[in-house]
Amino acid sequence: MQLLGIDLSLEEFDALMVAQNNGKELAVKDGKVVALNHVTTQKEQLNNELEDLLNWFNWYDLQVKKYLRSERLDVRFDDNIEELDNIAVKNAERIDEIRKLLED
Repeated sequence: MQLLGIDLSLEEFDALMVAQNNGKELAVKDGKVVALNHVTTQKEQLNNELEDLLNWFNWYDLQVKKYLRSERLDVRFDDNIEELDNIAVKNAERIDEIRKLLED
């Protein structure tokens, strides 16, 4: 069996496929196919950060709903909504920065 132009046994091929499925990159090194740790690119890092920030905003929106409900029902809200709002402003600015960087 061949992979990247290199002859491999079935066991070697299977091991490399498992490594690739676990996030490793396959490359030819010294005439052998090897599995390398994936090095994330800046674009991947920015996309990951953007996803994290968007997930945070989903959580934040739930907290705002809880806060508004607590105000209507006159019950205690456990978080500091002003602090969360300040974080939201900073996170929104960062989202804009990331989107601009990804456009380039």
